[in-house]
Amino acid sequence: MDLSKNELQIMTVFWSADGPLTGAEIIKASEGKEWKERSLHSILNNLVEKGAIEINGSIRDGKVLSRTFVPKLSFVDYYEQIFVKCAPVELFQAMSAAMRKRPAFDSETADKISEILQELQEGLREKVDK
Repeated sequence: MDLSKNELQIMTVFWSADGPLTGAEIIKASEGKEWKERSLHSILNNLVEKGAIEINGSIRDGKVLSRTFVPKLSFVDYYEQIFVKCAPVELFQAMSAAMRKRPAFDSETADKISEILQELQEGLREKVDK
């Protein structure tokens, strides 16, 4: 599933949330971005059409009845789809660049990545040996 920059920003809000969100709650939770109500509703409708979110229900906020939304697409599933599309060289270049820029990257994280790659390598060897 391809998401635009704005759709991805909205999905990031959903992935950080503890439960269903209204448009007003999304606007409040969107750091560094001031959404116009009309634009936000258009993006939410696009995300519903794409199957990334779904309407969860509605709540009354004062005199207004607001729809609530929940994500159908998880953070892990979204990025898994992106990584599957990448050629191995592109994937490793992207991972390398991200890890170099990430201030919290430490030896424990490097060890975990090494374990994952080792498990992958062992699984591939087993396939070849069969």
